[in-house]
Amino acid sequence: MSPVHRLWRARGREPRRDRDDRAGVHRPGPVRGLGRRHPDPELDLRRRHRGRDARRGRERRGRRHADQPRHDGAHTGHRRGARGAPLHGQAGRDQVPARHADRPAEPRRRQQAGQGPAGLEPQDEVHRRPPPDDRLVLRDQGPRRRARILRTDAHGARRDQGAGRHGQALVTALPSVSVVGLGKLGACIAACFADKGFEVVGSDVSSHTVELVNQGRPPVTEPGLPEMLARSRGRLRATQDAGEAVHATDATFIVVPTPSNDEGGFSISYVIDAARSIGRALRDKKGYHLVVLTSTVLPGSTEYGMVPVLEQESGKRCGEDFGVCYSPEFIALGQVIRDFLNPEFLLIGEFDARSGEKLSAIYKSVCDNDPSVARMSLVNAELTKISVNAYVTMRISFANMVAALSEQLPGGDVDTVTGALGFDTRIGSRYLKGAVAYGGPCFPRDNQALAYLARQLGQKASLAEAVHAFNESTNQRLAERVLELVPEGGSVAVLGLSYKPDSNVIEEAAGFLLVRSLVEAGARVTVHDPMAMDAVRQVLGDSIAYASGVADAVQGKDVVVIANPDRAYAGLDLASIPRSTVVVDAWRMLRKQAAAAAAPNYIGLGLGEDNQRLARALAGMWTDPAGARS
Repeated sequence: MSPVHRLWRARGREPRRDRDDRAGVHRPGPVRGLGRRHPDPELDLRRRHRGRDARRGRERRGRRHADQPRHDGAHTGHRRGARGAPLHGQAGRDQVPARHADRPAEPRRRQQAGQGPAGLEPQDEVHRRPPPDDRLVLRDQGPRRRARILRTDAHGARRDQGAGRHGQALVTALPSVSVVGLGKLGACIAACFADKGFEVVGSDVSSHTVELVNQGRPPVTEPGLPEMLARSRGRLRATQDAGEAVHATDATFIVVPTPSNDEGGFSISYVIDAARSIGRALRDKKGYHLVVLTSTVLPGSTEYGMVPVLEQESGKRCGEDFGVCYSPEFIALGQVIRDFLNPEFLLIGEFDARSGEKLSAIYKSVCDNDPSVARMSLVNAELTKISVNAYVTMRISFANMVAALSEQLPGGDVDTVTGALGFDTRIGSRYLKGAVAYGGPCFPRDNQALAYLARQLGQKASLAEAVHAFNESTNQRLAERVLELVPEGGSVAVLGLSYKPDSNVIEEAAGFLLVRSLVEAGARVTVHDPMAMDAVRQVLGDSIAYASGVADAVQGKDVVVIANPDRAYAGLDLASIPRSTVVVDAWRMLRKQAAAAAAPNYIGLGLGEDNQRLARALAGMWTDPAGARS
């Protein structure tokens, strides 16, 4: 009992057990904090706790830290023991001590309740701490013999940082960056950095590419890139000398091709060439420099392939004189700029913590959103990249399998089935469309690379190999079905040749592969695509006809195939197409039109006809399995 309470009791008065609202006295109410029944991790009062032994505890109670509030707790009646995990590693600490609860508040701290953060305490006595969920994401035991903590960096460096705790400004000048490789991804990355205010130097072995960038013209086709280059004049220049780019900047991004080999792995020959040039430039460059590999590689490529070359050519040590990170992008061609500026998350494989922190700060200064940041070891980041894409291919193939099954069921509808699957939070709705096979420069090769890695490590690659085989069979099944509909000597129009809308890339694209199969079968083919016509012409030449527009492509054809869900084909009017022309809609873009008009010449992939043949086949599963398909 305190001396004041003894005095009150001697005078026959009982001390008040509630908050004293007299002027000049501040007695805070119960404060929710760490270890309480309803924890509020955003509140972190500077409070003292008992020591590990009685002597140290008594010494600590006798003095007050300069940052500690004078009223550092609530009444003892509100005190509870620690719950859950020990606080700061010391179990049983009092959560809210009440030693100075009766001390009058100092005039400079006098403040009405509700004026501080969350209306709980005076402003200069409450210190915010990000919730644990925003700080800790995962713990990674990497090969560097230390635990790495993956942070969202939500309270890290930002473009709009304000003043620090004591009022000092935290905004610093943006670092300069260089980008080695100005291809489909590298050119967009360089333009994004320059558009956000960075000084950027690009490097490429192609003199034509360098000339275009210096003229402010896009070296590749990508929506939004010409406008971004126009806005970045004066902050972006290009050179063929990678060493010059390194000398002029603080961080270098390597964005060079890593082509697949015959076995399914990735070649890093271009990465090694870039590392040699960067290493030679680092030899006589003063100060710390960050090297970031962005190209997709197999686990071990960065640490055991690129880093030794950098150290050998520079004569310096990684982690001391320069830093290294592996940070691939999760983008799709046709929306590279949007995906780079608004990533779902940032994947950073770091050689050491300093490298990861610097790269995280750079990304936070260029992103339009506030993505989570997954920081981990180099090898785990490399595995994460190919695992993400391989997993997506598995989902696409699963949806395509459901579509194939739906076509053989009376009234089957893949959209209805996958829509219901998407309601399950364990599954979700993304990449469950059910249409054509996946393609493009990433999905097919990353899936095969995962299988290659499994074989190299002595593990079975059955799942990845099965997905790859099913994807190839999906392309074959589409070609066979279209050929069944084409009469002898008939003609086919294929709409959509790139692997996705707003792209000119035809690599492993379902539409392009269909055209090639039809040409090999002897069909007369006319094609149309808003962006990929030139790319197809370079491969197939005059073996096919090239339409100037959609109407020109479908006129007089026996079969029309919509292989790409481009906006140009969403407005196709089925009423204007003769009933003698069969429309195969792989993405079911026109199904509402077809249903309203009861169009008999419309075939939507993944949709089963409500006819007796399919009903008889389904019934045969239960009555006559042997003759069900006869």
